[in-house]
Amino acid sequence: ISNCRLYRNLEAGLYLAAGGYNGASGCKNFLVTGNNLYENMNDGLLCIGGSGNTFQGNNVVRSANAGFMGWHILDTKIIGNNFFDCNLLAFNGIGSNPSDAYGQIVIDGNTSIGSGSHMAVIQNNTMIKCNQGSANAIYGINIQQSVGSGSYPNASNKVIVDGNNSDATKRFNNPN
Repeated sequence: ISNCRLYRNLEAGLYLAAGGYNGASGCKNFLVTGNNLYENMNDGLLCIGGSGNTFQGNNVVRSANAGFMGWHILDTKIIGNNFFDCNLLAFNGIGSNPSDAYGQIVIDGNTSIGSGSHMAVIQNNTMIKCNQGSANAIYGINIQQSVGSGSYPNASNKVIVDGNNSDATKRFNNPN
């Protein structure tokens, strides 16, 4: 999925969905690159389930919720994206629904995760004018923060974080 311009969607800008809300299904080996996403009323980039997906070189501006949200993902790469003024609200565009507003880049959930080498590779992203959303602080990267998230299976219970820039109060959070 490349070179799209998405403006003021009621939901997420780009959404790689799964048949269930866990890691047992979802998109595999997708490349999401070079997209411009403006003022989407949920996450700029959203991925539920799936493995081997790459989100690279996207520009996400003023998302109501996280710039990137990954639920129950495996071997996902978030590389060289720009997130500006994201995580604006504690709810999404549908109304008072709970949101994914816990950081600029958020990785959470581990239900039905298959085998892989890591949760995610998060490299060379820029997060500017970060907002709090519904989190308890202003997070750049927030990993496994929700109650009951627990840890991934041993083989994939790691995340690679390198070369990211952020003006968030807490640049990295991983309570597990």
